[in-house]
Amino acid sequence: MEIKSIKYNKLSVIFHFLIVIIIWVLLLILMFKTSKIGGVLFILIFSTLLLLPSIIFVNNFIKLNEDINEIIISENLKINSLKMSFKYSDIEQIYPYYSSGGIFIILKLKDFKKYENELKKTILGRIQLLNFRILGKSKIFINLRFVDIEENELLKLINNKCQ
Repeated sequence: MEIKSIKYNKLSVIFHFLIVIIIWVLLLILMFKTSKIGGVLFILIFSTLLLLPSIIFVNNFIKLNEDINEIIISENLKINSLKMSFKYSDIEQIYPYYSSGGIFIILKLKDFKKYENELKKTILGRIQLLNFRILGKSKIFINLRFVDIEENELLKLINNKCQ
């Protein structure tokens, strides 16, 4: 099994920065037109604080690239929302990544058929199966939020780095 490096969606981070910059420009124009400096400055400071999560997440994920290959993982990956576990020997690759929607993990399975019946038992599992049919059987991935994964060294590392 191979663990790929952390990926984050650069476009979502750039989009986040652009929105805040547009807000700054509009607020500065409003400040000069209405001369209500106090209220506009408060909103300007508040909009600046909106940028902090993106900056922190990007910095943490750049640092995680260096640490990701040093992780020792146990035999099973337990996923609460799917009510099932995956054996690490059945996982071909793990792709953790960050996007504006949060932290996700994608599993590429060696033998998907082995888990297909078990996936049908839960609503989330059936949604995953629908995703596979749309994407095609050539790429078999399971998209999961890290919050769904229990007792996993990968999750612990990411939680520690992001705090």
